[in-house]
Amino acid sequence: MAWLDVSSTITPGQWLASRKDDKPKPVNHPEVQRIARQLATAHGLYRESERMIANRSAQVSEMLDTHGIRERPTDILDGLTGIAGEVGQTEGFGAVSQHYFNLRVADIERGEALATLKARYGPRQ
Repeated sequence: MAWLDVSSTITPGQWLASRKDDKPKPVNHPEVQRIARQLATAHGLYRESERMIANRSAQVSEMLDTHGIRERPTDILDGLTGIAGEVGQTEGFGAVSQHYFNLRVADIERGEALATLKARYGPRQ
């Protein structure tokens, strides 16, 4: 399935962990649980639904792929969740992920792109 629909019977964590599989991984699968924790953290920081964050992570991965940049949606989720500052201080996940995409297609390496975003959206000193 290309996108996680509102009416889907699987969790965002299952969907993101199983996108390329024939059937969804079970809810208790370690990777599903890890991704679910990341989605919950991202939801708390960015105030967007876990479903939307999962969809946006997958979308950015696909957008990067069209530019020859291979990044798994879960790596994008992990990276962008790790840069966020305090709740209410950071732009939405969609805006931050678009900024990340723009940096990556401008030939900025992943680590440098995440550092740039952390300087802009990360915790204030």
